[in-house]
Amino acid sequence: HVAFLTYSTFLMLSYLTPLLGGYLADRFLTYPKAIIFGGSVMFIGNCLMIVPEVVFLYVGLSCVALGIGFFSPSLAAILDHLYKDNIERRDGGFVLYYIAKNIGALLGPVMCGLLGEWIGYNYAFGLTALAILLGVIIFMLGRHLFIFDDFSIIKYKSRLNGFFIKNPMLANSIM
Repeated sequence: HVAFLTYSTFLMLSYLTPLLGGYLADRFLTYPKAIIFGGSVMFIGNCLMIVPEVVFLYVGLSCVALGIGFFSPSLAAILDHLYKDNIERRDGGFVLYYIAKNIGALLGPVMCGLLGEWIGYNYAFGLTALAILLGVIIFMLGRHLFIFDDFSIIKYKSRLNGFFIKNPMLANSIM
């Protein structure tokens, strides 16, 4: 009963926090800052869940839900701005984005579940934390390819797309 309540509360917060995170990213933060902040908070949350205490689990899950709130809507907004002048490419970009999101939704729980059962769940949370950290680092390294204004992307800086910008599916699946 407690596990179901914890899981359902986490899912509820994961769907509600993007309303707040998207609003704050749009009005006060930039989308890139919101992605970095959200990814960092998710990283901290997963690191907290490595500690095998119930309090750390609840605080970690809360951090992950908050991080999702900033991270998810900002990714979609940046992707929309990437292809704002080319509708056909934008549709393809979103298809790749959602394919990557679904691949991550499939592989993440399977890999972490197996790792948790074979070695220990604290290692599964550690693997998740490392994957999130890697994704944030990749995003930060690719940020120089864009020119940002206060709230969104103005234009793409380079004609030669970076590997992860050209393949958003790969970069997003790491996240």
